[in-house]
Formats: sequence, C-alpha cells, structure tokens
Amino acid sequence: MNNSMPSKYNKNEKLCAELVAAIRNAPGGWLMIHHPLVVTLYPAPHAMLNGMLQHKKKAVVQAVTKKDWNSYIFLHERPYRVKAFQQIVKKLDDKNYWSLLGEIWTDSENIRQHLGWWKKVLWSPRPQRDFMMEPAERKFLRSLPKTLAVYRGCTQKHIEGLSWTLDKKLAVGFANRFAGLAEKVGIAHLVSGTCKKDDVIAFFNCREEREIVIDPRRVIGKTVERLA
Repeated sequence: MNNSMPSKYNKNEKLCAELVAAIRNAPGGWLMIHHPLVVTLYPAPHAMLNGMLQHKKKAVVQAVTKKDWNSYIFLHERPYRVKAFQQIVKKLDDKNYWSLLGEIWTDSENIRQHLGWWKKVLWSPRPQRDFMMEPAERKFLRSLPKTLAVYRGCTQKHIEGLSWTLDKKLAVGFANRFAGLAEKVGIAHLVSGTCKKDDVIAFFNCREEREIVIDPRRVIGKTVERLA
C-alpha cells in the first residue's frame, strides 16, 4: 500500500456487504463500485469507501428531513439520479418538478439509457415547464422565429433522439466523435430538419451547445447524411 495514504485508511477494514454487492466489471479489465451513492474504481481503501457511503447516507437522510430535494438528487451518482427523481416526484410542486428535471438533464451523460423514462417525464402535463430553463435561456427561446432549423449528430440507431442543436457545425462535431468508434457504435450521421418553436420542450446553453430538446416526431422534413 502507498505509504503516503492517510493513516485512517491504512487499517485492515473489510468492505461493507452493500458495496461488495455493487462491485462490477468495467471496460479494460478494471473493477468498479457501482452503487447509487458511490461510483468509483476498485480496489480502493475499504475504510475510505465505507466512509464515503456512510457519509452520503447521512446526508441523504438530512436532505429528506429538510425537504432539500436538489441535494437529495445530486447526492446520488449520475446513473442513479433518474431513479432518485422517481422516488420524490410526488413530493415536488410544479415549479420544482421542472427546475430539478432541467438540472438533471443538463448534468446527465446517459440520456439514451433512460430514454423511455425521459419521454414520460418530459411529456408530463404539469404546468410551468419553462422552469426547466434558466431565465436567459427562456428569453432566448422566446426571441427565436416561429420555425427553427435543427440538427442532430448521432449514429443511425439513435436518429430519433430528444437532443438537437441550432448549430449545424456543432452537430457535425458530435457526429464525428463516433467516427473512430465505428465498429462499436455505428457510422456517424448528421440529421437535419425543422420544427415549430411552440413544439420545443426546452432550450439549454449552459454548455454552449445551443441545445434544443424536442420530441423527434415534431421534427419535420428530416434528412439523414452519412458522414465519412
């Protein structure tokens, strides 16, 4: 063991059963802890991992007690925030429902893995959906023309996704990310189309991606270009 490791992590402590059950194989021959509150490479000092889990569990209890639903969600690791949201959805008023959903969306890296769930929550009839966006994003969306040109960079399998962009060059850039992984994920494609502004669910620009969230059935005149 590394001699520079803090002494509190050097003790011979067993990994708790809850985390043992969460050990998974990962690409490259690695192992990972994949638990709703702890996602990290394994092995690592057991005392540290056990401490992380206990600390987060206490924080989750405190968040529930205080009805701090934002903290409750983001104490969970990214792959598990969808399930965490499901557990509290009935406790949220309309404004907080949409605001928290917007935060989960913009911090997500696995939208496709939960596509059915996203469709369900985004299609909710709850009012005040504008609160998914920040004030500047709402203002920008209102300023756009009634009909928008939108683009999506993806593989052919994922043409009907929810995330589009107003920026064609950016969509091409997203598509080309797949070019070197063709054997694993498929050939990159650029999808182009138009939509009505009134059909847009949300506009996000926190990552400067000029992202349009929309039901792909509402994107009309789609053309699909295979990128070399």
